[in-house]
Amino acid sequence: MPDSKSLQTASDGSFLFEGLEAGQYTLSVRKNGYQSNRKTVDVISGEIAETAVTLTPIHN
Repeated sequence: MPDSKSLQTASDGSFLFEGLEAGQYTLSVRKNGYQSNRKTVDVISGEIAETAVTLTPIHN
């Protein structure tokens, strides 16, 4: 199992993990004021994996 990695998104919400080994990864995304979300992504050797993760605002 690969080590955990974390990063902050760019101002537009985009993110990039480079140099990942092929396999299945679970993204955990969170932002203050929003419900956190998880998404599973399959990374294939030699290919670029793209995904979008939607966050829902928390209504107080």
